[in-house]
Amino acid sequence: MLELSRQVHVQSGPVQSRLRYSLRSLSSTISSNDTLISAKELDTVELLDGIIKERLQLRPTLPEGQPRMTSLATMSSLGEFKIIPPNMRIKAYPWLVHRNPAIFPDPETWCPERWIRGDGDNKMQNKNEQWFWAFGKGPRACIGNHLVMQGYRPLLPNV
Repeated sequence: MLELSRQVHVQSGPVQSRLRYSLRSLSSTISSNDTLISAKELDTVELLDGIIKERLQLRPTLPEGQPRMTSLATMSSLGEFKIIPPNMRIKAYPWLVHRNPAIFPDPETWCPERWIRGDGDNKMQNKNEQWFWAFGKGPRACIGNHLVMQGYRPLLPNV
């Protein structure tokens, strides 16, 4: 991951160094005999999750908008658009959602801390999770999203 290799300084220092420290503090660490860190232990490294979600927030995997249909019977509204006709096909683009500064402050800046639960910051963290559309939302969300996240977790520490 390009951002991780740049030794970007965010709120509490270089991310790569902090991730390395977190991974080395686990009971089972990566060794020369090709042993992987257990998935259960990797789940405890919040910074690793933050790095993965931040990468997906900045560069969503969905290149196309997700199609949605408005209500069949009544007019719909979406933000400032108050009169969307019934049975109209619209699209929701994750890239645009992830660039909304009202949801993601300073959305173009790589900041994995926005995904880490803080002491009093749970409200903002929950808002970020609600608007995290890297795999889509609702009934048309990618059914493999958990598989992808579980695939990234052991891969990143071994790179």
